[in-house]
Amino acid sequence: MYIKLKLKVKTMSTNTAQDDIFQVLDKLIESGKYDQVAKELESIAPFPAHMNCNDSKINTPITEEMRAVMVNQVKDKMSEIIDILKICQKDENLTSTPARIATMWVQEWMTGRYDEKPRIQTFPNKYRHPQVLVKKCKLQSLCSHHFAPFFTIPADADSYCIVGYKPDEELLGISKISRLVDWYARRPQLQEQIATMIHKDISDTLKIQDVFVYIKNATHTCESTRGAEDESASTTSLVCSGIFDNPETLALYLR
Repeated sequence: MYIKLKLKVKTMSTNTAQDDIFQVLDKLIESGKYDQVAKELESIAPFPAHMNCNDSKINTPITEEMRAVMVNQVKDKMSEIIDILKICQKDENLTSTPARIATMWVQEWMTGRYDEKPRIQTFPNKYRHPQVLVKKCKLQSLCSHHFAPFFTIPADADSYCIVGYKPDEELLGISKISRLVDWYARRPQLQEQIATMIHKDISDTLKIQDVFVYIKNATHTCESTRGAEDESASTTSLVCSGIFDNPETLALYLR
């Protein structure tokens, strides 16, 4: 005796981010809209990476078609740079390098600049929970000095980003904090600025002062692979306010 099972097999796409964006690019070229989209993209004024600039605007959401044009433009410029460096692009390992770098910058490392800010859902603090809520998460960003990555190391128990707050009338969805951290991180900037921006956003959203953002032992490849070439170096930053200005209170949540 046997039972025959009918299974639905979901076909998984094998496309990479690079494949997807260049498919959009191909459609733009085929439709004759490339130049039009390029002009729309050109009309967007450059905007700062962080809030320390006079203009506090830190992102401009752009369409998928604009991203495709941007990737193509970066690809062409990167190809020129490789030529200037006297590196032969006929090498089979370099033929797609300009496209890979362009896709990595636009579609991965700098997505916070071009994506809409994630929706930060709040909930009424119905039962008036008095405890401090703490969220530990990973962080990956890009140094604005060298465009070299810096990040917390998931495998290292002593390397992380912690966001904590004492709620008043509203609570944040726990997954939303991770999304907010990632969105602010995905742009070229300094580590101190990430912590400041996240702190300000949560404080403004919940209308509270009791907030801290702690980025502990982030590894900066601009320091570990160049310059000082110190592979053991790490950087920690902290922004706190309200009850967390008290060192003893803060220490309870940074253990």
